[in-house]
Amino acid sequence: MKNRLILHIGLPKTGTTALQSFFALNSNALVSQGIKYVSNSHLAVNLWREGEDIKRSLSVWEDVRKITKAGKYDALVSNENLDSYLFEHPERIDDIRHSFSDADVKLVIYLRRQDIHLESYYLQTIRGNAITTPFGLDFIDNMLHQNYHNYEKKLRFFEKHFGADNIIVRLYDWKTFHSGNIFHDFLHAINVPWNDHYVHPPRSTNSSIDARMKDLLLTANATIPEAGNQLREFKELINVVEKFRFVDRETKLLTLQERKDFLAECKTGNDWVGQTYFGRDELFDCSNVEDLGEPKKISEQDMYMLMFFLNSAWIKGVGAVPFPVYNYLKIRHLKLKAAGITGAKKAVLFLRVGIHEILHLIKLYIIPTNWPSSHLEKTTMHYIWKNAKLWLGKTDNLIDKRTDD
Repeated sequence: MKNRLILHIGLPKTGTTALQSFFALNSNALVSQGIKYVSNSHLAVNLWREGEDIKRSLSVWEDVRKITKAGKYDALVSNENLDSYLFEHPERIDDIRHSFSDADVKLVIYLRRQDIHLESYYLQTIRGNAITTPFGLDFIDNMLHQNYHNYEKKLRFFEKHFGADNIIVRLYDWKTFHSGNIFHDFLHAINVPWNDHYVHPPRSTNSSIDARMKDLLLTANATIPEAGNQLREFKELINVVEKFRFVDRETKLLTLQERKDFLAECKTGNDWVGQTYFGRDELFDCSNVEDLGEPKKISEQDMYMLMFFLNSAWIKGVGAVPFPVYNYLKIRHLKLKAAGITGAKKAVLFLRVGIHEILHLIKLYIIPTNWPSSHLEKTTMHYIWKNAKLWLGKTDNLIDKRTDD
């Protein structure tokens, strides 16, 4: 009897992060039941890239090959992007099948109702990347591949390359999970019994941002530079502030009519999947579609409070920094100002920079500033405003130049 190569291929936003945390946390318990989890599975898709990424990916697949070749354990690879990469590069499927001809290759894929998946995927993408693409029904199609949400086409493709008996399809819906839990559900799907040695990982923090924050995030993606992780730091601040304002999370982006039309487009394919893999006519429960209603919009009060919380969180953060924030910002301001002038004025400004840097160094040792105060807040915000004005002026000039070209 051949050992198995179990490829958990996605989809994204179907509990993959939680499952991977579970696999890593319970690696020893899995080994005791004949499963070896490949902990660097996140590098597996680099095989489709170039340079050093390919070498790292080949190393992952070689680790997998050693497991299956030894014949003692099944190998488990979990990567939510394998679905798209395999679909776009069928030639790599031949490579995998050839390399693991002595193993039974099994694919596990979780499907989520298309309208909900699209909304969740979009919000996660603009939160985690510098994406500026407006929301739309074809967002994922344009990012990854055409007909991404045509589950029938997707599964027929994998059936063709791996065989229908080797495709394990599960639904990302707590109502359908075995024992009401995704960890139980996955182990049940691959015929591994649950035992008391398995533990649940901490609750996942990989949640999508509130849908009402969409436009703010798109604006940030378009205007805040990624250099120096400035965009990431802003989004981390947004994540904290969001919790203060949006207690009742909004996940909807589609209007009710858009949702109905989208699900109608998917119905034929979904019915095939339901009949083929679950022995029923309907794949997903759509009884709540009318109840979902229209998406909530951000109000003026919401936006005001967001700006208030952002300002408050930021200033309290800098007030806790153990160095003189005022001096630091003033030095930065003088450097920004000097960049736009020449001659004697520039030399004078750089002389002032030098003086303030000396003072800054001295104050590191003699002035405690790891406490917020009204004076510090006033002086800090003064130079934040001045620096922002200088930076925005440079940005406007760059935009004008791009437009002229």
